[in-house]
Amino acid sequence: MGVLFLWNKEYSIGNAEIDNQHRRIFTLANLVSANLDTRGINAAIMTLFRYVREHFTAEESMMQEIGFPETASHRELHEALITRLSEVATLSFQNEETVTEFKQFVYTWVIDHILNRDMKYFRFAQANLPGTTLPMPALCLDADAVPDTETVSTIR
Repeated sequence: MGVLFLWNKEYSIGNAEIDNQHRRIFTLANLVSANLDTRGINAAIMTLFRYVREHFTAEESMMQEIGFPETASHRELHEALITRLSEVATLSFQNEETVTEFKQFVYTWVIDHILNRDMKYFRFAQANLPGTTLPMPALCLDADAVPDTETVSTIR
């Protein structure tokens, strides 16, 4: 039984651009499948890895722009997540159990990150910058590398 990422409205932080980026992370995580060969799994993980790095960079820029006081600690969290993602990505994806382990790791940190960490800066923006929306720089990931499906988090 595998892990499938499905978007839930509770994950919305209230900014359409950020929410769309989070949905895209779900979509990319769903591409990692035991049905793929090693090359396909590695390609899916690298696409996810690149997108997450770009998303984190965009988030950090936005936090600086709004004067979020916890930007430095949030950046450290991003760095730790990237390091851990790199470590987990080196697993041998020879069976469904390893793919499930990888996806459970991604699921846990994505959900925690959205519901707990990202909500902090959104609440900060709402409280300190009433009437404003969070700015969000566009990501420059090649559109052809990301599927259009909106598989948007449930563990099956």
